[in-house]
Amino acid sequence: MSASTRLELAEQNPELQIALHHDVLKAIACLSSEQRQVLVMRDMEGMTAPAVASILNITVETVKSRLHRARNTLRQSLKHWDE
Repeated sequence: MSASTRLELAEQNPELQIALHHDVLKAIACLSSEQRQVLVMRDMEGMTAPAVASILNITVETVKSRLHRARNTLRQSLKHWDE
């Protein structure tokens, strides 16, 4: 089953929506606090890497590294949705 088909099924199935939402929240909660902070600021709040770096008093490279690790961890945690 393709990813777009699964998304369409989730859009049409409230139970699947709830399950996916729960799994995403659980996966985000399992991230380290540093990774979660960067992920939320960049991907959910739409902040730029330099803005996140300035707020957290870290380098842009550190922001990028933490974001990369966070996304990879989420991808692994949610891979059962792509099988």
